[in-house]
Amino acid sequence: YHAKCIGLSPAVLSSLEAYRCNACAIRQHIPPRHPARPNWKQVRAHIARGESLEIHVPGLDELKALVAHGLDVIADVTAFEQSFLDRCALATIAHRMDTLAQELDDKAAAVRRVESLVLLDPAKHKLLPLQWFLHACRLIFCSTPAPRYSQLVVLLNDVALHKLEFPTPELDRFYREIERKLARAVTWVTQVKAMDMKAPSCDLVALQAEAEEISHFLVLPDAAVSNFNLALKFHYQR
Repeated sequence: YHAKCIGLSPAVLSSLEAYRCNACAIRQHIPPRHPARPNWKQVRAHIARGESLEIHVPGLDELKALVAHGLDVIADVTAFEQSFLDRCALATIAHRMDTLAQELDDKAAAVRRVESLVLLDPAKHKLLPLQWFLHACRLIFCSTPAPRYSQLVVLLNDVALHKLEFPTPELDRFYREIERKLARAVTWVTQVKAMDMKAPSCDLVALQAEAEEISHFLVLPDAAVSNFNLALKFHYQR
């Protein structure tokens, strides 16, 4: 990306491991961080205050219908969550991924239609971990030859950013395994960035072996790999 195109300063860019553009955020159903609409509980509180008045409040019936529809959507998402979890075993997920993704997109679309007026936080909090899981499965199981380092950095950042809580131990273990493997890659990249190209103090042979193991799971950043190869070149020419 060009720094000017994405509105980030060079100083900020230099501190980023990965960046997700707004178009990708929309495509991956990542919600904005600062919603401008009330949630359904706030609307229900407004309804209660309106009902307490001894005058006719215009639009109160419409608000009641909106909240009732929102609660129906939340109940539907809750039922779908259990159905999804019953079918998302890692051993069989590859055969069901497209079906689950379509069903998940349909539920997310239903939530978005209501959220154009009022936020449904319980439904969103149930869908986000499922969306994250399917996105992670596509990266891990469908990428050729492997997902990129930056993709997994962004993937794990989403967990912290949205404070995701995984509803089953299996999904949590899946996340922890990705986290563990990415941590190895982060350590490798950090070591390569810190070393002196002409006089590296680290064990290049060990780093090379580590890179080969890491490459089975993810594609290391081109810049870090180029720097490492340059260090190897200086090492073997000495």
